Amino acid sequence: MYTTWTEHDGASTVNFKYGAMIHAKKVNADNKSKTESFIVSKLEKIRTTLQDWAYENKVILNYRKTLFTYKIDRSGYIKDSVQDVEEILASYGFEKEITIKSIIYRVKKDSFVELISA
Repeated sequence: MYTTWTEHDGASTVNFKYGAMIHAKKVNADNKSKTESFIVSKLEKIRTTLQDWAYENKVILNYRKTLFTYKIDRSGYIKDSVQDVEEILASYGFEKEITIKSIIYRVKKDSFVELISA
């Protein structure tokens, strides 16, 4: 039994992470294609607002089976208008979670659809 790290171990780890990333992108694209176009349009408008008015870093929009999430890296500059944007998100039912590396806004799919359909 080997207890030391080898180049082969590193390569297999990288391949696994790459495969997981490709799979996550595929699942995200599948969930996006199953979401109605007016919902996708509204989510993209909110993503653009977040990116233009609140955060310097890229805002990643994830489509899950039961959730929509926005993920932002915390290392970038946070603009002064972030509180105004957070009030808009709160009106749509988004909840904010701060992790070590990122800020995540999430909303349940059903409640978001009800709000924008009404």
